[in-house]
Amino acid sequence: MKFIYTDSITSITSSGGSLGGDYTVSSVQNDSPKQPYIADSTSVTLTVSCAGAEAFYIAALAEDIIITEKSGANATLATHTIDNTSNFNLSEGYLYQTRTHLFDGKFITLNASTQTVTVALSSTTNYLNGISDYVSGNDGNKGQLTDGSTGQLFLNHPQLRLGTFINGSTIKINRLTGDGSGTTDVQLSTSAGAADFTVTSINLPIQVNTIRAGKLFTSYNPKVGLSETQNHFDIVQDRYSNIRRRAAEVRRNYNGGFQILESERELFFRIFSGLRTQPIAAQIIDEHDRTAVFGYFPQPPQLNYSTQGMQIFDASFNFVELI
Repeated sequence: MKFIYTDSITSITSSGGSLGGDYTVSSVQNDSPKQPYIADSTSVTLTVSCAGAEAFYIAALAEDIIITEKSGANATLATHTIDNTSNFNLSEGYLYQTRTHLFDGKFITLNASTQTVTVALSSTTNYLNGISDYVSGNDGNKGQLTDGSTGQLFLNHPQLRLGTFINGSTIKINRLTGDGSGTTDVQLSTSAGAADFTVTSINLPIQVNTIRAGKLFTSYNPKVGLSETQNHFDIVQDRYSNIRRRAAEVRRNYNGGFQILESERELFFRIFSGLRTQPIAAQIIDEHDRTAVFGYFPQPPQLNYSTQGMQIFDASFNFVELI
């Protein structure tokens, strides 16, 4: 198990702009993944100054992500490539509708000489998926995306998100309301939305939910029996044997135990008692990206003595994803 328990980030800059004032690059350091940095172009590079950091975590939406560790002399120490293209399947659109983090996070143990980390993000694949036209709703920059005749439901088009690029990087989705069937459900970022036009390309937005870098606490992987459950926030109405369900977000919830040594006990108590009210980046199972998660401890972990010499302790914990 790995946890980032300090903040070594002194600055984060972007080579591009943002969708608006609520989605600037500073958003990646807040405790609200639902308010991410949203880029205004299909390719941007973030530069994270984090001298002294031992680990780095990022949760983002982009097709291609290249993370580069650099020394003080700007020499490349290591490169980590994430290709999400094969993970995004439009035919399984319903799987993406209720996820704050569209793809799993990435947790990296940094080289000791790392001074800065650059993150290059790009989205270049055209995801039209049958959409061919934008029809103005004669209400400012609001309108509807259609297949030539019928408004397209957002449920069937997971590529339609806040910040999605239409016909290049100039036109972006500024707001989505309703379900896509309404004539003003799509608001665009420019005056192009005031008139009808043909849609020739749709690219995924670039969103960065969370970035963390700092000191690293490492312990053994959880023992056999670790459970991962998912809590949902759906609204369910059950009336007259008819169930109506409005799907909402789900979050991961880990319960389990792991072992720590006597030499780690003091640091363990100090870190986890202090972090019980602070969201942190973690990797529950070492080298398993699926378990890289941004969350918190609802309660401090508990320790049990497992040997008479008190050299090994069994720790039990509950870790909940923050969405």
